[in-house]
Amino acid sequence: MRKASPIGYAATSIPGGALADRFGRRRIYLIGIGVFAGGALLGSLAQGAELLTAGRAIQGVGSGLAQPSSLALLATVVHRDRLSRAVAMRSGASAAGTAAGPLVGAVLVALLGWRSVLWTSIPVAVVAAVAAVRVVGESRARQRRAVDWFGAVLVAAAVTLFCKGAIDLGEDGGWAAGLLVGLGLLAGAGFVLRLATARVPLVDPRALRRRPVPLALAVGLTVTLALTGALFLQQVVAQSVIGLSPLTAGLLSIPITVLFIVGTAAAPRSTKRFGLARVTATGLFLGAVGLGVLATISETGVVQLAVGDVVLGLGLGLALPGLWAAALAGAPEDDRGAVSGGLGLAQHLGQAIGVAAFAALTAAVTTLAWRASSVPAGQQDALLTEVLAGDVDAVSAQAGPGVAQIAGESFLRGNTVACLVGAVVLVVVAIVALRRASAGTAGGQPPIGPMEGEKV
Repeated sequence: MRKASPIGYAATSIPGGALADRFGRRRIYLIGIGVFAGGALLGSLAQGAELLTAGRAIQGVGSGLAQPSSLALLATVVHRDRLSRAVAMRSGASAAGTAAGPLVGAVLVALLGWRSVLWTSIPVAVVAAVAAVRVVGESRARQRRAVDWFGAVLVAAAVTLFCKGAIDLGEDGGWAAGLLVGLGLLAGAGFVLRLATARVPLVDPRALRRRPVPLALAVGLTVTLALTGALFLQQVVAQSVIGLSPLTAGLLSIPITVLFIVGTAAAPRSTKRFGLARVTATGLFLGAVGLGVLATISETGVVQLAVGDVVLGLGLGLALPGLWAAALAGAPEDDRGAVSGGLGLAQHLGQAIGVAAFAALTAAVTTLAWRASSVPAGQQDALLTEVLAGDVDAVSAQAGPGVAQIAGESFLRGNTVACLVGAVVLVVVAIVALRRASAGTAGGQPPIGPMEGEKV
C-alpha cells in the first residue's frame, strides 16, 4: 500500500514533464493537482486495502504530473540569478513537509481517524490550484511536437518494475523481486533505444546530455540514495539494537531534516561566493563524513546518531539546490519540463535503490559476521531471521544476553559497511563534480553550469 504512491510518481515523472512541455506546464500542473485530489478522495472512501492502494497510486500519478510542471514553471518565471534561491526554498519546503508529515498524520489519525489524512489534502490541493491560476502564467515549448506514447509507456513500465523490485529487495528479497528489477532494466534499455531511434522521441536526448544535467541527475540520485538508506538503517539500529522507543527514534531523525533545510538555505549564497562545483563537492564530502560517523555507531551510539545526522543533513542539503538550478537554467526552454521530470525521477530511483542497497549490504555483512561468530551452527540457523532484522530483544529472549550481544555486533558490522560504501559513492560523485568543472574550464567552456558563481 505505501509503495503505491512513490511508484506512481516515479513512473509518470518523465512522461508528465514531457506532456507539460507540449501542452502547457500550468495546464498539466493543474491536471496533476486534480488527479492527486481525486486519488485522495477515492482513498478516503475506501472500505478495503485494494481501493485504498488504488487511491494512493492515483495520488502518485498526480504528483508525477504536477511536480515536474511546478519545477519547470519555477525556471520559467524566476530570473536565472535568483533561480538557485527559489529551488532552495522549494527543496526546504519539501523537506519540511517530509519531516512534519508523520507528526501531522499522527495527530490527524488520533483526532479524526485515518481517513482524515487523505481528505484533508483535498482543500490544500484546491488552494494550490487556485494560486496557480491567479499567479502563474502559462508556458510551453515554442515548437509543438508529437507525443511518443510508446516511449511514455516504456519508461513508465521500466520505472514501475524497477522500483517495485528494488523496494521488495530492500524488504524481503526473493527471486521475484530480482526478476522485477531485471525486467525493469530491460524495459529501461528499450526506452534508451527508443530515444535514439524515434523520429520525435519523448525527450530530446540532447537536453539530457547538456551540461550540467547529467551531473545533476547523478547527484540527485546519490544524495537521495544516501539520505534514504541512512534513515532506513538509523531506524532499525535505534529501535532494535540500541533499544530506543519508536517515538524517540523518530525524534532522532528530525536533526537530519532540519540541517538539510539549513543546507539548502545556505546553498545559494555559498554558490555565488565559491562556485557551483566547489559547493556541490563540499556538500557531498560532508555527506560522506556524516555517513562515516554513522558507520561508527555502537550499541550505545545515540551521540554518533545525532552527530552523523547533523553532518549528513547539512552536506546533502548544500549539494543539491545550486546544481538543480543550474540544470534548469541550462536546459533548452522547450525541454524544461522533461528535464524537471528527469530530476524528480532520479530522486525516486535514489529512494528505491537506497533502501535496497543499504538493506542488501547490511544483510550480507551481518550474515558473514554471524556465521563467523562463536554461536553454535544450529543456533545460528534458528536465529538468523531475527539477527538480520537487528531484533536483539528477540534473540535475547530465545538465547540469552550473551548471544544477543553477538547478534547486535553482527548487525552493526553490516551497518558499518553499508554506511562506508555509501560514503565512498558520495566521494566519487564529488570528485567527478570537481573534475567536470576543471575539464570545462580548461577546455575553454564555461564551468559545469551557468550558475558557477557568476551573475547571469
